[in-house]
Amino acid sequence: MPRKPNGTIMLLAPDHVGIARKVIDLKVMQRFPILDLGRQSWMTNVDGTLTDTSRYEHLSIPPDLRVHLTGARTGDRKDRLFLIEQPQALQDGSLSGPLLHLLTFVSAPVTTYPEPRNSSQSNRTWHQAAIIMLPADREYSAKRTRMFLDLFVHQQPYAPSFALHMPMAQAEMRLPFGERCILGPHWFQDLVRGSDMTTRYFFTLRFGYCEMAVDEACYIHCPPLARYTKVEPA
Repeated sequence: MPRKPNGTIMLLAPDHVGIARKVIDLKVMQRFPILDLGRQSWMTNVDGTLTDTSRYEHLSIPPDLRVHLTGARTGDRKDRLFLIEQPQALQDGSLSGPLLHLLTFVSAPVTTYPEPRNSSQSNRTWHQAAIIMLPADREYSAKRTRMFLDLFVHQQPYAPSFALHMPMAQAEMRLPFGERCILGPHWFQDLVRGSDMTTRYFFTLRFGYCEMAVDEACYIHCPPLARYTKVEPA
């Protein structure tokens, strides 16, 4: 999207009576994209164990792709947790490889989220937005179904269908409506607002549904970095 002050990529899903809930909200504001984590979140480690990351409010995605958690609820602005330590984008703005599955975010169950409207205390104006409503499928249950979001970055403008064939972080994940569950490719630079770095790569989002244990936590899958090379450009 062309760069304007405030933007959002919002994923909606219906609750048990069909009212839309704002489940995933990728905000594009002052510097670079951030993703709200909710009140409770866990990070999946390489060995399958979980790390409690609930003290952070946001997942931040800077242009160098050193993904990290920010907004510590303790009030310490310097408190950050880097999920990716080394830059994945080079100084010239290109990627360190052809295609990178950067992260997977899994929401809490759909019914734990609000309707997509500003609160009475909020005066934020969204200058542009991509709002996507994903209908229910046969396996859908608003009280236990979650949404997931995959972020891919890539050097070439691959056809969106490439994301249909990329491995999932969990076996329970599904794309209920095929290629309609893919957004992109778009220039990552369109998501950047306040950085001296000019990026020269694309991003694609893949989203869908999954069912997991009944709790109200979000889950972040980041390491290990998954790299792919066998993709044909559009």
